[in-house]
Amino acid sequence: MLSNRRAFMIASVDDFSVTGTINRAVMQATFNADGTLASTIRYATEGDTLTGQTVPIRGSQVTSSQNDANNNGQFIWVPLLRNPDAPTTADEMIYLGTSTELVKEGSPSIIPGRNWGSQSSTNSAVGINDNGDYVYRALLDGATATNSVIVKNGVKFIQKGDPFPPNPAFIVTAINSGSTCVRIDNQGFVWWWADWSDPDANIDTGIMRGSEIVLQEGMTLPGGAVLDFFSTGPEDFSVSRDGKRMACVVTLAGGIEAVVLVTFQSTPASCNPADIACDNGAPLVSNPGCTNSTTGPNEGDYNAFFAADGFFFQAAQGPAGIGGTCDIACDNGEPPSRAPGCTNNGVNEGDFNCFFNNLFLPCV
Repeated sequence: MLSNRRAFMIASVDDFSVTGTINRAVMQATFNADGTLASTIRYATEGDTLTGQTVPIRGSQVTSSQNDANNNGQFIWVPLLRNPDAPTTADEMIYLGTSTELVKEGSPSIIPGRNWGSQSSTNSAVGINDNGDYVYRALLDGATATNSVIVKNGVKFIQKGDPFPPNPAFIVTAINSGSTCVRIDNQGFVWWWADWSDPDANIDTGIMRGSEIVLQEGMTLPGGAVLDFFSTGPEDFSVSRDGKRMACVVTLAGGIEAVVLVTFQSTPASCNPADIACDNGAPLVSNPGCTNSTTGPNEGDYNAFFAADGFFFQAAQGPAGIGGTCDIACDNGEPPSRAPGCTNNGVNEGDFNCFFNNLFLPCV
């Protein structure tokens, strides 16, 4: 559901101008306060030809993880070209609205030397936030060890086979299971499911927010229950638009099915841009209530910035490093609080300069 009693949907309609008794359509509906239908907008219908294509669509993928919309009329989805006009090896796409092709099966991908593969219900997922930032997971052709990628705003976010962001000693062995969704909140954090190469198979999957593990297989939850494994249907985890709440379906030890709700506290106040950690070096973002000097950054901040998972590791992540503990500045070195809307491509020289420009300054 969207705001103001609106709903985005992949619907079945009976359009007499299109062959067949039931036709697929991409629509938005607005409802009255009493729940009755007030109006509809039809964005695309089976038989339409999307911008950039020469073959009409025959419909779209309908799995809920394969379509998403924001509160500003933008949407992302997985349309299908009509066969046999388009071969079955080149008929699945990912589109932003009806005019921007992001992925087309059989065409060159954003990964050099790799083409896009099939974008079936288990191979692709999409998301868009209210700022227009988008994310998608898509299948690549070629080597299965690296054949799946998550893309944020047209740039690789993470690929199967990459180092696992929280612990680069492991690699990412999967970025989906079944029809798991991928989402992006209004803060720009990408939410995704991951499997990594920990030799202990009881703790090697989790729900991620950017490069941070939010929930992990084997984790002991408040109250003492142990998370055994995640349900991986297309609606089995959901994120609020502001990114402050996440709910997912899990199975606890003993075979107990449950829904877990995660709520994020506000990050403890940072006294200047280089103040990224508690006095003991633990990141502020994951340690609310920790002891943090009120006189200015100190050894704890320095240690956190140059930790194994700190600046150099996050800089190697490219866009996946956005929102990380060392992502403290715009690309030009200015803190985002002083330059709203600035360009930020991840952890880079701008963050390095900002850290040392503020490390020896007092709290402000």
